[in-house]
Amino acid sequence: MEKNKNIKLLFVTHKYPPGIGGMENHCFELYNGISPSIDTVMLKLPDNASRVWWLLTLSKRVKRALESDKGITHVYFNDGLTGMCCRSIKKYSNVKTVVTFHGLDAVYPNKIYQNALCDNLKNSIDAVIAVSTATASECIKRGAPPSKVHVVPNGVAPSLKKVKPDKKFLPKLEKNLGVNLKGKKILVSTGRSIKRKGFSWFLDNVLPELGNEIIYIMVGPRDKGLGKKLFFMNLLPKRVSRQIWLTGIGIDQANIDKSLAKPLLSGRAFHLGSIPAAELEQVLRISYAFIMPNIHIEGDAEGFGLVALEAAMNGTVVLASNIEGITEAVHDGKNGILVEAENIDAWVGAVNKICASPALRERIAYKAASYTEKRFSWAKMADGYLKIIRKL
Repeated sequence: MEKNKNIKLLFVTHKYPPGIGGMENHCFELYNGISPSIDTVMLKLPDNASRVWWLLTLSKRVKRALESDKGITHVYFNDGLTGMCCRSIKKYSNVKTVVTFHGLDAVYPNKIYQNALCDNLKNSIDAVIAVSTATASECIKRGAPPSKVHVVPNGVAPSLKKVKPDKKFLPKLEKNLGVNLKGKKILVSTGRSIKRKGFSWFLDNVLPELGNEIIYIMVGPRDKGLGKKLFFMNLLPKRVSRQIWLTGIGIDQANIDKSLAKPLLSGRAFHLGSIPAAELEQVLRISYAFIMPNIHIEGDAEGFGLVALEAAMNGTVVLASNIEGITEAVHDGKNGILVEAENIDAWVGAVNKICASPALRERIAYKAASYTEKRFSWAKMADGYLKIIRKL
């Protein structure tokens, strides 16, 4: 496809591989999806650089980039936080500004941030792209003109469907966990140890009600310095410390560790920490179900639920809470099963139903993978962004 010579995009992001996570995947796939069609220049957080300092100086970095390349016509920001630069850009440039909102960046409960965000949405952003209608609604509530708000869902890689099981993986996992997994039924959750993910809630309320043959594995980054952070956070006013925790520090990790230490869950629940993508794919392949037991946390929100799509494509049955942007990634009965959030009986029933029938599980998993492949793709997402950018 021939590039549009009238558009040159400055792509600004602080989330990009080798970093691991949904937003990193989103930025990687978006950049590679749109760059063949329009000239694209990247301004990203350097590897191992201070994120805080980079963000504090981002407005100056963007200004320098625009001054050094007069051909730039559009600037894209990967989230609402980086998009705060739009306010300064409009003071000296006529470039078009595009910002993606993922959830927390729209609802973060800080008065100063919210005041700046409302002004930014009303006056400085030319196109707001939300990953879900739930996130779009939050942006409109804060003053974004509805005509400027667009919903473009995240995608998923079709290649995940082709991942082959590794026969040598299960013995390795057994050795790592120190348990015999023969006859066991594995549930898995992935993500950061933050409260809205509901990992500790599931450990404390649901797993004890399930049979001993059910094993629960969590995968995601662990904060080695959490003890020191907890100490200093406890010295701060609760209102302040709560806002810091919402930025992504794994406060729920302490609750998870307490739960894992309980004799009742010994040998039944494990946290693997961060593992390579290839190993995670194998964990999903041998799992009976992918669990997304999110709970409602005021001032926080799950914008979409990309991990659910990745699990479905890997052939794993998805059980997910029926709240926030998750419902736009998981379509009940089609690529997963939605369960009432924080309803213990509903979660116990959903897990038992899947684990009781291997045939039912295989039928649901096959249908979910096919549906997800047809409905969601990175190519569709990139095309959605391109249409919005071209209209500007």
